Amino acid sequence: MNRRLVGLALGAAGLVAAALALVGARACRDEPTPGRPTPTAARRADALRTPRAPLDVEAFQARERARIRRALELMARRPAQAAPRQPLSTPTLVMVEPRCILGPAELCLSILDLVGDCDAGDGRACLAIGEFLEETPPRPLVVVTFYLGACRAGEPEGCAHLDRIHDKAGRRPTCEEDALACGWRGLIERDERLLDEACALDVADACATLVELHGDDPELERTYLQASCQLGNPMACSELGHRLDPGCRPDPDQPCYPPDPEEAAAARQIACEVGFTESC
Repeated sequence: MNRRLVGLALGAAGLVAAALALVGARACRDEPTPGRPTPTAARRADALRTPRAPLDVEAFQARERARIRRALELMARRPAQAAPRQPLSTPTLVMVEPRCILGPAELCLSILDLVGDCDAGDGRACLAIGEFLEETPPRPLVVVTFYLGACRAGEPEGCAHLDRIHDKAGRRPTCEEDALACGWRGLIERDERLLDEACALDVADACATLVELHGDDPELERTYLQASCQLGNPMACSELGHRLDPGCRPDPDQPCYPPDPEEAAAARQIACEVGFTESC
């Protein structure tokens, strides 16, 4: 797999979740909703482009510390283990071990037992993890897998989340109202406006998808790659660090950006802290 595809691997994880969750659900065939972005989301989307601020490692670290604190609070409220149930047909433990794909290793360790309960068929645990991940950046689309597990384990709220994200009611909330559903629709429909707004609202997979869609515009491509990295997408950070490195060697699938050793180091530091040890 070339480096460019590696940079979008988390987006692919979201697509895998999408394929699983759409089993037995209405496929999305609607045309993109016409209209302009909401003013706040539009301002945020514009801010992604001009000017492009440098990566802020300290801001990323502060957000991750807050995220881990929330995860620990979630574990403190962990419900008593439910009666034995049928293990999920779609395992969720693969997201936390042997390698954490949800964030820093500390985050995965903090929710490991809860993910184990989900994997064993406890729908309440699946629901709790899905809601936690949806509420905190990088808001990965792979949360759909947890909602699917909750629904299949008999938790009505899990099914309600799936219906909301898949827009079964046809309500079409604005991106400000529902960032994850916005990112989902943008991904399925390849709608750049929706993806742009979802990216600005901290859905890292939306940013990563925009990297792919703007391969013919290196400046805009870098902006979205950097946005995905700032949110904590480790593959995006690893890719950005490579492309900014003075030693980068370009090829058609692996473009290089003007060398920026400081930004390259910042990108690799975030990738390392999120668990991409090869960037350390």
